[in-house]
Formats: sequence, C-alpha cells, structure tokens
Amino acid sequence: MTHLPVKLSTADLVALFSRNGDRFVRTIGWKTGYGEVDCLLQSVPGTSTEEWPADPPLQQVVLETFGAPSRSVAFGLGMTGPGHWSLASEVVGPQGTRIQFDWACRVQRPAEHLGTAYQTIAGAASQLRRLTDADASWEFADGRSLNLTVTLGRLVCREGDQRIAIEPTSDIRTVGTHCWRYCFWIG
Repeated sequence: MTHLPVKLSTADLVALFSRNGDRFVRTIGWKTGYGEVDCLLQSVPGTSTEEWPADPPLQQVVLETFGAPSRSVAFGLGMTGPGHWSLASEVVGPQGTRIQFDWACRVQRPAEHLGTAYQTIAGAASQLRRLTDADASWEFADGRSLNLTVTLGRLVCREGDQRIAIEPTSDIRTVGTHCWRYCFWIG
C-alpha cells in the first residue's frame, strides 16, 4: 500500500507527515521563495520494538476538510501494546499563522515515557535562542526564527539543544489518558 505524504501549511510554515517504515514521521519546515520547503526539524520515529517510543508511533494519518471557510485537520492514530495515541493537527492563530499539534495517549498500564520528540535536521544550521518550560526559538542565518509554544505540557531540551521533547505534565504512571499540545510558528 502506498502512503502519500499529508501536508498542513500556513503562508510560511509546513508540517509534512511522511511514511517511514511502520509509522509516520513529521517534518517541520518553511517555504522558500521558489515553492520548495527547507526542512528544519524532524520527529524522532523510534522502532517497532519499543513499547514507549520517544515519539508517538502513528500508523495512520488522514487529512480531512471541514466547514466554510474550509479548515483542514490532520488526524493520526497509532498504538503499541500498552498505549494508544491520537493526534489532531491544524492551522490556528491570528490569520492562520501557526500549526498546532494536539496529542492524547490512553495507557493501559503505567508508562515509562510519553511525549513527542524532534531533532534538528542535519544542514539546518540554527542557534537555539531561548528555552523555557513553554517556549523555544531557533534562529537561522537568514534572520528568520522557528518558534515553538507549548500550551499543554512541558518542553524538555535533549542532547545539546539538537533534540527537544514535549511531554504531558500529568503523572504518566497513572492508567488513563494523558494529553499535550503545542504549536510551531515563524518569527
């Protein structure tokens, strides 16, 4: 079965969901003046043998369009033995300038790890400008910045600012549903 990439975009920003083995990875990038995309960050996919991968193991992603004016939402689903993940991702914010990722994971037993993880793509030279519990910003040579705001959960820096994670603030040792949400935008 062929899985075509799913794309959400603002005037400047693109989130691309592409198949990688048994799951989808997300790439975050910005549009160039030539209609192409410079890829900046990519999710950390994990493997099929991990019960609690660094990033949710989405096995299905579909793009649906709703209402008038039309609004596109990418829905994703995935599972491992003890966890069932879901995602709703859409363009939000003033004049539709941000791409939001709204995650949930239902755990059947205490989790060892929950959240999403991104790493800087090789060749995307950037400097992490700020990192708090809720915000990060990468500054690039052309003066633009890629910004991340966590609206539910916490932001964790990993591996010398080349890898970040967004995690729920709920106690993941508790059986139930845990949620986290964040958005990317260009500054």
